[in-house]
Amino acid sequence: MREPAPSYRPGVIDASFMARLVQLSPYEEGPQLAGKILHRNGIRLVIEPHLNRTRLDGAAIMTRDGAPIIGMTLRHDRVDNFWFTLCHELGHVALHLRAGGEGS
Repeated sequence: MREPAPSYRPGVIDASFMARLVQLSPYEEGPQLAGKILHRNGIRLVIEPHLNRTRLDGAAIMTRDGAPIIGMTLRHDRVDNFWFTLCHELGHVALHLRAGGEGS
């Protein structure tokens, strides 16, 4: 079992954070390492199998206490789709989501 994640600090997802994250993309273990980085920064990552009859690749929500959760499906089980969807959802967390589920 994984240790509890530290609290998320708004503003942690910036250009430097994203650059460090995508530098992992050439590596086979890159997605696992990305998950560890997210965990260390209080961002929860949930990966689920594709939901039948949907076109859902990912979603981002913020809990009432300000913890971001990124959910991803394996609709396109390809590493390029993993990175695209992850970065897309991190953008939502960084730019739109606020504690309590209120977007801007």
